[in-house]
Amino acid sequence: MRHTIRFLAPLAAIALLLSACGSDDSGTTEETGAPGTDPTPEESFDVPRIVVTTSILGDITENVVQDLADVEVIMPPGSDPHDFEPSAQQIALLGEADLVIANGLLLEEGLIGPLENAADDGIPVVEIAPALAPIPFAGGMGHSHDHDDDGHGHDDEDHAHEDDDGHAHEDDDGHSHDDGHSHDDEQAAPSGVLASVSQDDATRDEEHDHDHGDEDPHVWMDVDRMAAAAQLIAEEVAEYTDLDAEVLEENAEAYAAELAELDEEIQALLEPIPSDRRLLVTNHDALGYFADRYGFEVVGTVIPSGSTLAEPGAADIVALVELIEELDIRAIFAENISSTDLAEMLAAEVDHEVVVVELTTDSLGEPGTPADTYIGMMRSNAELVAQALS
Repeated sequence: MRHTIRFLAPLAAIALLLSACGSDDSGTTEETGAPGTDPTPEESFDVPRIVVTTSILGDITENVVQDLADVEVIMPPGSDPHDFEPSAQQIALLGEADLVIANGLLLEEGLIGPLENAADDGIPVVEIAPALAPIPFAGGMGHSHDHDDDGHGHDDEDHAHEDDDGHAHEDDDGHSHDDGHSHDDEQAAPSGVLASVSQDDATRDEEHDHDHGDEDPHVWMDVDRMAAAAQLIAEEVAEYTDLDAEVLEENAEAYAAELAELDEEIQALLEPIPSDRRLLVTNHDALGYFADRYGFEVVGTVIPSGSTLAEPGAADIVALVELIEELDIRAIFAENISSTDLAEMLAAEVDHEVVVVELTTDSLGEPGTPADTYIGMMRSNAELVAQALS
């Protein structure tokens, strides 16, 4: 039976920590057979405590370890990992872990210091994304695009190579990743756009100076990479706990097989989308791996960054509206982790109808929704993209 992940909200962390020491309904402690009796030494056992930063990695970890370990997730569903700030109790939890699993590549900005401190204290901290052949950021306002009639840059022979692990990645010269934007100071934002985006660029840059590096941390948007992540997690759990490596490997292989089926399902869902509609405008630069895997191109982002903490400038908004009109973009893909207001107002400025579609990106959906597991999340996203672009 699968072990239930516990998502630690800040105010509930202490109670959950205390309950972990006694009996609970999570399957992590034994049943004694008689209410109120203490387990005998033969019945007692300890299970490793694995602390995971994001709900997405938590679900994958839980599928690998199942009921062999206690999996506790720092960020609850719906949390934005870019701006999540842990409580003191959640920071303390890292020090109680037998193993910490994090995404890495600067995704968990508010946890960078606590994760480093945990590692310094001897807690094993494993970052998954750097081990999955990360790619450069795919889109954004400063991205250069060639929209010739012969396609949109999806010819693997023209701009991709394969690493030893079999993943295709952009060549270093395949895209321009200049973070700077050419702004016309006299260019005003469209009338319906939030006033906050009209602040001058110097102020915006000073207030939102978030260096995210060149590599995209959103590796989970490629299902094939997450199959590899499951096997990597199994290896790391076996390395740092006493759990049976063969059992973990079998669990990881079974889950990877489910993901292979999901990948085929997504391919089939997206196949009917014509090539001239395989252009994505997203809320922030989170769909690069999805585009790379399934034959799309990210042509623009509402927030010109790989983080949700940045803000667009007036010239950014004007340029994106013009791009959407030029390329006849019919959908803007927003996210469950942030408000859709800016995307809605931007869509209203375009001279043709543009729908705003909310995807589940950096966090699982709430319990009971189609996106409350990783498999459900990716299937739901593919269905929404197919509906919007077909």
